[in-house]
Amino acid sequence: MNKIIIILTAVLGVILLVAGAVLHWLVVPNVIHNRVKDEMQLRNGTDEFDLFKKLPVPLQWKMTYFRINNAKEFDTSKDVMKLNYSEIGPFVYDEYREKYDIEFSKDGSSVTYREKRNFIFNQKLSGKNHFNDTIMMVSPLFVCFLLFKPLQTKLIFKF
Repeated sequence: MNKIIIILTAVLGVILLVAGAVLHWLVVPNVIHNRVKDEMQLRNGTDEFDLFKKLPVPLQWKMTYFRINNAKEFDTSKDVMKLNYSEIGPFVYDEYREKYDIEFSKDGSSVTYREKRNFIFNQKLSGKNHFNDTIMMVSPLFVCFLLFKPLQTKLIFKF
């Protein structure tokens, strides 16, 4: 009797294991995929389409700059090692996006649109920084040119 119970328990365990594996790897992923696909299709008149067309919350751009404190001295000497700079910022801008001229393909698999993007300065999040602050900056390309100028001279005239 005990042997029959052990065999029946083992067989039932194997059946449950196989059924669980089939459900886990075949049935449940397909059901979830189809449900998400049905719910998230971009169709005119749905909540998702309204969110796609116009974001309810603006995107934020936080920019930090490096200001040259000794611009006149640097301009006369061109010595990069004498460059004195300080970090200023953040300058925060809110970006509002709105899509228009939205057209769906015939089969509904793709969408084309044009997008209007507006940036508005956010004084509250920018703190003491203002929209009309003057910032003296160096071009990174110019600095690289100055740093590697001796190297370039040697390479140009070396035959």
